[in-house]
Amino acid sequence: MVDLYEEAANNFLELSSQQRLQIIFRLLEKKSKVTSMAKEIGATVQEVHRNFVRLEDGGFIAKDTDGYYNLTTYGKTICSQTPSIIFLSRNRKYF
Repeated sequence: MVDLYEEAANNFLELSSQQRLQIIFRLLEKKSKVTSMAKEIGATVQEVHRNFVRLEDGGFIAKDTDGYYNLTTYGKTICSQTPSIIFLSRNRKYF
């Protein structure tokens, strides 16, 4: 069984990329294909594909039958919690 700390570290690792965070927050707005996302965020198709695979393997996103990627319920939940983490980080001296 995966240790709790190891599991948390693995999840944070997947979210530690600015590009992957940008992808999940864009997918929160609308579903997308790899090429469209690459154009939107100004990255190469290869970079975006690699990050889509990582996010899919991590359970954050899923590919539908039409080839579009969407956030999973888990991915949506992560997006909803991120503002709280940012708030805590920005105001850590008060806690």
